[in-house]
Amino acid sequence: MDKALTRPITQFVSGGAGAPFYAQDMKAPWNKAVRKFAATNHYVLFTVTGGEVRFEAIDLDGRVFDQGVIR
Repeated sequence: MDKALTRPITQFVSGGAGAPFYAQDMKAPWNKAVRKFAATNHYVLFTVTGGEVRFEAIDLDGRVFDQGVIR
């Protein structure tokens, strides 16, 4: 995270909706910022309560394979 940012940005990129999957590009300049990579069909559920955002990445069998909280 860039310490110069006073209001950091969190970005979610979810490509699990049905298009063909690609391998993670380990040479991409942003690769070190990737927190989780999964080549599986899924959706992301966001729950916003006040200043808190909870997220869950859920596969097609209903299993949560990633989750977290942003405040």
